[in-house]
Amino acid sequence: WSSDVCSSDLVEEAKAEEYGYEVVQNMTYASNSTSLSSEVIKLKEADPDCLMVAGYATDVILLINTMSDQDWFPKMLIGQRGGFVTADFFSALGDKTEYIYSTGGWAADIQKDCIQSLQEIYPSYSNGIAFNEGMSKDCADVLMIAACINQAGTTDAEELREALKNPDVDCAQIFMPWESISMNEYNQNTAATGVIIITTR
Repeated sequence: WSSDVCSSDLVEEAKAEEYGYEVVQNMTYASNSTSLSSEVIKLKEADPDCLMVAGYATDVILLINTMSDQDWFPKMLIGQRGGFVTADFFSALGDKTEYIYSTGGWAADIQKDCIQSLQEIYPSYSNGIAFNEGMSKDCADVLMIAACINQAGTTDAEELREALKNPDVDCAQIFMPWESISMNEYNQNTAATGVIIITTR
C-alpha cells in the first residue's frame, strides 16, 4: 500500500518472494485522496496478516481513521517512516496509533551511551524540545563531515572526498545505531542499521 509518489512495492514484492511470503494485495492510491473507503474495503476483503504502508501524514491519518470506521485492522501494520513518524500523526490519531510499527533510522531509547547522554543534555539547549530522528540525520551529517575533515587534515575537496569514502570513525561516539561504516561505490553506508519503532502509551 503506497501513495503514487512514495511507492516502494517493487522492493517489498521481491523480498516477499525471497522469504516465502504471499502478497495478497498490492495497492497504490492518489496522494491527494480525500476518501480511501473503497481501498480499505479491498484490503478488508483480502484480509492480509500484515499491511505495509508508505505515505504522508495526511494519507496515513485518513487510512487509519477509515480502517477504524470500517472496523478492520490487520494483525500487524508496518509504516515506512514518512507520515508515521510525524507529530501530526500522533496528535490527530491519539490512541489509534497504539501498536503500529514503523521503520526508522534512529530512536531515543537505543541503548548506546552517546544517545542516552544526548537525550539528557539536548533539551537544555533547545527550550525543552527533545532530540528526534530528523535531527539525528542532520547532526550525523555534520558530525561525519567534521570527523572526516580531521581525518584528512585539510578541507581540500579531493582529500576530504577520499576521507568521506573511507571514514575512520569510532561508531561508539556516533549517535546512530551503527556498529561500523562501510561506503559503497554509490557513497551509501552499507553497514547502516535501522530500527523498528512501536508506539505505546
